[in-house]
Amino acid sequence: MHLRTLVLPETIKELPGMMLAYCQQLETFVCYAPLESTGGNQFMLCRSLNNVIFVNGVREIGNYAFDSAGPLSNLYFGGHLVKIGQQAFNFAGLTSFVADAESVEYGAFTECQNLTSLHFTSKMKSFGENCIINCPNLDEICFDGCDLSMSPMGLMMNVAPKLTVRVPEGMSEENRNHAQKCVSWNGSPVEVTVVTEACAHALPVLPNLPALLPELKLDASVEAAAAVAPDAPETTAEPETTPEPTDEPAPEITAAPENTPEAQAAAIPDEYLGVWYGVSMEMEGVSYPLADMGMDLTLTIGADGAAEMNMNGEGESIQCSMQDGVLTADGVSIALQDGMLVVSEDGVTMTLSREKPEASAAPIPVIDESATIDDLKGVWTLARVTADGMTLPAEAAEMAGDTLVIYGDTCDLTLQGMTMDGLTCRMDGYALLISILYGEAAATLREDGTLCLEMSDVTLWYERTGDAPEAPAEPAAEPVPEPIAEPVSEPTAEPAPEVAPEPAAGAEIMLETKYVMTDADVSGYNMTAAQLGNYEYSLLFHEDGTVKFVIAGADIPGLTWAFGKAPAEAGEVDGIVIDYYTQALYIVPTEKGCDMDYFGSMLMHFALEESGK
Repeated sequence: MHLRTLVLPETIKELPGMMLAYCQQLETFVCYAPLESTGGNQFMLCRSLNNVIFVNGVREIGNYAFDSAGPLSNLYFGGHLVKIGQQAFNFAGLTSFVADAESVEYGAFTECQNLTSLHFTSKMKSFGENCIINCPNLDEICFDGCDLSMSPMGLMMNVAPKLTVRVPEGMSEENRNHAQKCVSWNGSPVEVTVVTEACAHALPVLPNLPALLPELKLDASVEAAAAVAPDAPETTAEPETTPEPTDEPAPEITAAPENTPEAQAAAIPDEYLGVWYGVSMEMEGVSYPLADMGMDLTLTIGADGAAEMNMNGEGESIQCSMQDGVLTADGVSIALQDGMLVVSEDGVTMTLSREKPEASAAPIPVIDESATIDDLKGVWTLARVTADGMTLPAEAAEMAGDTLVIYGDTCDLTLQGMTMDGLTCRMDGYALLISILYGEAAATLREDGTLCLEMSDVTLWYERTGDAPEAPAEPAAEPVPEPIAEPVSEPTAEPAPEVAPEPAAGAEIMLETKYVMTDADVSGYNMTAAQLGNYEYSLLFHEDGTVKFVIAGADIPGLTWAFGKAPAEAGEVDGIVIDYYTQALYIVPTEKGCDMDYFGSMLMHFALEESGK
């Protein structure tokens, strides 16, 4: 089931970071709770995301919150936004944005290729250095009453060749000077024109939720209030104005709509009433018995339309009604066919019967306690997945084609198309323990010939499909030469190639050793770390296959690395490949340390921490 719309009630207290990361089908997110923060990396790689509505406001857009998300054409954060975090809209699909916040941090708008206009309201008090980076189509920016005198003399790098900066009439000469020099540098000449023409931007307003989410049957008479709940976390920011006391009641938090149906057009026929039991689920033309999948589903429909759906002991109340002769439940049509109840939604068809199906007779395969590493070596292809007490075919879990290749003391594991190469493994009795991220997962051979891999929250069942090839050889370890101190050059207009150099003879990446960025080549210019905001950029490769990657002072969680081929000037060389949420970052060893091509935006040069200082 693809998550396309998510609506959260006003009872939510916080959003954990990355809760929705990589939900690539998510199109609409609505939150009724007044929140302190969106959470870091919250909507990372949500490539279909278009509507993000915080009905009662949010105070902070977290670091990397919308990294690689898009198109983001309908955003509403309320009137209480205080901070836009570091690289909040990194690689985002924005075309325009009104920044109605008090501060914006370094690189908040980075690599926004579609961004053409930005508007900073008079609420903005603090601009981070280079808060706009590599937005080549940004040709209009508005500073609506912002005080630029306390901000750095460079707010952006690499924008459109002609940039119009709009400021209000009466702006001080010092502020106009900052506005004129808002571009710190550009890869090509840029013409900055400061004008006092009226700005066409307007503050975002709360969208028409009944029109946006018609299936929820929202009450159109409900008025949205942008006030923060009384028990919401406090902020140190002072309000801009203090309203005079009034006899009118304070606005209330807009409550999320209940799933209350419209008046039923007709009584529900008797043949629909009573208890129904789930029998099967059909996906892409293949039918799967629910009992074999460990799913126990019942649906009870009452004469008043109130219904209760229970899945493996967890109940949910829904409301049914007859509309034009069709039974619907929360916008989903339910048909009666040959005495069976049929529910279809998003390509999945569920069939329910009056008779309760028999429990699955298939027992859990017994572990083969005589298994050795030679019995486990080979290519294993995922057949089914067990999670939360339910077992789904690999196709239904969107994991078809995933494999586990066991060589002996190493193995390769593919999960949802993402491969982790060279994982270490060892036999502990009859179980093979595989080091994955921060822990170990146990693989056991079963007497029916299947292989079971038990992870923290999911169990994967494999079938043997071939013999394992020879394990890939790891590059020979050689000593790292002493780093050569080199002077850091000032920015120069001479173009510099952004192609990773060939690795120096004998160079290698050292594990459990921190590398820090010394400088970077950006659009033909060489810039020091200080010129890039003086934030930390560092790499630390761990022996367990994880990597700590800090960019602009923000720690990017959940990344892994593997030895592999990296593109260099003269072709592919031995290096390291970082899995950055299914996107590859290539690391090439050098005499001083290593180089990283950061998605084509800059070539970052790293040295061992001691020599990088």
